Amino acid sequence: MNVPTIAIVTNNNGIGLTRDAELLTAFLEQRGHSVTVVQYDGEVPEQVFGLTIFLEVIPRNMLELAPVRWAFLNPEWCKPDIVKSAQRHIDKIFAKTHEAKRIFDEVFPGKAHYTGFLTRDQFEPIIEPKPRFLHIGGNSSFRGTQAVVDAWKWKKDGKGIDAHLIVVSSALKDRPQLPMVTYHDRIDEEELKSYQNECAFHLYPSGTEGFGHAFHEAQSVGAIILTTDAPPMNEIWGAYQIPSVGKTKYNLADVYEVSALDIFDGVNNMLAHWHEFKCGPFTPFCVAPFSRKRFLTANEKFKEAFSAHLEQFNPRPAAPAIRVKGAGLQIAFIGNFEAEHSTENQIKWALEEGLGHDVEMLQENEVNLAAIRSAMEFSDMLFWVRTPGWPLD
Repeated sequence: MNVPTIAIVTNNNGIGLTRDAELLTAFLEQRGHSVTVVQYDGEVPEQVFGLTIFLEVIPRNMLELAPVRWAFLNPEWCKPDIVKSAQRHIDKIFAKTHEAKRIFDEVFPGKAHYTGFLTRDQFEPIIEPKPRFLHIGGNSSFRGTQAVVDAWKWKKDGKGIDAHLIVVSSALKDRPQLPMVTYHDRIDEEELKSYQNECAFHLYPSGTEGFGHAFHEAQSVGAIILTTDAPPMNEIWGAYQIPSVGKTKYNLADVYEVSALDIFDGVNNMLAHWHEFKCGPFTPFCVAPFSRKRFLTANEKFKEAFSAHLEQFNPRPAAPAIRVKGAGLQIAFIGNFEAEHSTENQIKWALEEGLGHDVEMLQENEVNLAAIRSAMEFSDMLFWVRTPGWPLD
């Protein structure tokens, strides 16, 4: 059964989530669906949809847009409130990587499905690749940007890296003046595409990736990729991998650390094989045509996998309520939680830590009656600490 109308709820931040929404919208419209993209903190549409797809954000006041709710989530951005909302209100959760599927199987049992995701084709055949390096860090602190720059500072036996590095990052703070390094905060799409095709080598020694648009776009242009030998980065086929040297946790994701010295050695090894990469179809580094083929195949596999879910669409919600802690009550709590030391946060702490209940926060100036009704469907009790001057709409 086809879905008549679809709402995509996202944060149009001009970067990754905007790209997700654009790619998904184009695919769904090609299938004949009517799609409306909704800004997560904007006005709630009056239209009723057949399906809502949430991209990373699950605002409570948008839950009643459709009877069926799906979500694409990234582990590193699955904060506790997102986890709770997804457990209680989302019917299907789609994983863009196999690592995300592994994590989601534990947190959302029975709901997680691996599909991969879509990637833009950035290939420009008229541009000849050169032995230069590109690192797109964007606004992410997980891309290993500082370690990449530090590799260009390093010298071994008095010799540094003899190749140009282009860094695109708005998150990088330390920008030493290095003769072979060019920095950009942001660049327009035309210049970005030119760099992606011009640079034969792309560096992504990331700590974690929700999907990695830059990774997969690098495959689309047939670039040689250096990345971290840890999930999900090592899911990228044909990449030069460097080891991780440590690991921390951020929300649901493991975040891996890398050494600038390993990047230094990897970059020099890639440069040493540049001639083979250019000329030898059977040499270890000649992966360009195979890398692009993998990119094309991955896009088709996503379309096939996600289309299967759309074909099997059931207009009735099927997601069970999941009790996180089991022993205590499920409490929906309306209040102002924005101030760290507010009365609401103190009560919440007492309910959770002192009494063992599970509290779902409903920020009073953001929720509507539909969101409250939805929360109460899975709750045993409703609390409301009202702030004067903030009436409920």
